[in-house]
Amino acid sequence: MNKRVNLILTTFVLMLGLITNFSVTKADNLVQSIDTSSIAKYNDNGDIISSNILNVKNDTSIYKIISGEFVKTTESIKSGSSWLVGVNVLTDDNHTYYQISTNQYVIASPDVSYVFSLGISSL
Repeated sequence: MNKRVNLILTTFVLMLGLITNFSVTKADNLVQSIDTSSIAKYNDNGDIISSNILNVKNDTSIYKIISGEFVKTTESIKSGSSWLVGVNVLTDDNHTYYQISTNQYVIASPDVSYVFSLGISSL
């Protein structure tokens, strides 16, 4: 009987410890707003007529959105490369991310330069 009581008390204390140590952490990089004005524009022939370009100065980490939060991946884009920008995403901690593919983003930093509304007359 004493062993059973000790087991029940031990279980209760462990559960109580788990409950009292439980905390919720709010992520700081949740999506706040999305700006679609930077999406490339095409003519009737499918040629790009205007776009915003991201030029990469140094190797830069790629992020993905998972459950509404930006998560750094093990992938990176190489220095010297250029990317068409999809949307610009602002997070609630005031970081800007540039979309470079369906679910790949680069954070605004000194390692990247953003060229606004580049008009393209011919490719």
